Amino acid sequence: MRIGTPEIYNQVERLDEVAEAICIGQDWDDDVRVILFVRLGPGLALDADLEKKIKSKIHTGASPRHVLAKVTQVADIPRTSGKIVELAVREVVHGGQ
Repeated sequence: MRIGTPEIYNQVERLDEVAEAICIGQDWDDDVRVILFVRLGPGLALDADLEKKIKSKIHTGASPRHVLAKVTQVADIPRTSGKIVELAVREVVHGGQ
């Protein structure tokens, strides 16, 4: 499934709180749910209000079809040659090595 990650990143990057993000589709209950991992600015923590702000920004700025099932704060985003590696993250989430 193609979830339109560029549209999601375009919205998330506009939020001052979010330093970096990576988005994947996770196979879930015979469907695919969209998971967003965020690295926040120094000293910030993901709480219910910030999660709501992130979801709202994507919903209104991208489209209602870009619905996040889960937003998770992470300490870092993996990169290869300076590029975010969605496929590697997706494989780890699905139990790959």
